[in-house]
Amino acid sequence: MCRVYSVTRAGFYAWLNRAPSLRSLEDAALVKKIIKVHRDSRSIYGSPRVYRRLQELGVSVGENRVAKLMRSLGIKGRWATLRYTSPNMKKFFGSLPNQQAEHPAAALNQVWVAASPI
Repeated sequence: MCRVYSVTRAGFYAWLNRAPSLRSLEDAALVKKIIKVHRDSRSIYGSPRVYRRLQELGVSVGENRVAKLMRSLGIKGRWATLRYTSPNMKKFFGSLPNQQAEHPAAALNQVWVAASPI
């Protein structure tokens, strides 16, 4: 395996027995805080809001680091589906008769339905 990755045997065993780095230990602590903030928001917050909430809590961290950790954990925020409705459209379509109900189909391919362009 050392030949495949072009590393020395001594270097491999040094890496294998090495203690976790300070950065990985900080990431592990930060992950716990990110999960808590995300869970407290009912899984709604994405990385920008989680970052701002961590800043409010006094945690010194960058927005990209929060985004990277959330991405590696598969944590995503929810987004709302915006639906724009107009009262005038409801009045217009409410006044139209339902022509499909007036022509019951006795067999397949007898009634075709299409959306009208607006």
